[in-house]
Amino acid sequence: MIERPVLVAEDDELTGRLVVETLREAGYRVIRGHDGDEALELVRTERPSLMVLDLNMPGRRGYEVLRLAPQERPPPLVLILTALGRAEVEREMRGLGADDFMSKPFSPAELTRRVASLLVHDARHAKDRRHGVA
Repeated sequence: MIERPVLVAEDDELTGRLVVETLREAGYRVIRGHDGDEALELVRTERPSLMVLDLNMPGRRGYEVLRLAPQERPPPLVLILTALGRAEVEREMRGLGADDFMSKPFSPAELTRRVASLLVHDARHAKDRRHGVA
């Protein structure tokens, strides 16, 4: 299991619960933010390894969270999970720094696979950086 938590930033209660339960069952320590402001505060205080981020939330929208979260150290990886599944939205989010993008409705198994893949890839890069490998 990873040391730092996974943050789920989702305002829809049912979707948020599904994501949280899916990731907890996969063995992750999960924290939950219900809006963009709470998500940013949790990024600052809890320093999550990864954030599963909805774009349409009250307060600060996901776009703004995505823009501000990398200012924190260490910055979290970001997987966008949104009902706005258009290709141009995905390109825009990746351009703003998102590491992955999934559309709703989603498969819990696919969510778990993508989270694991992002975290494993990030851990390998961190190990390479510590050992001087570019």
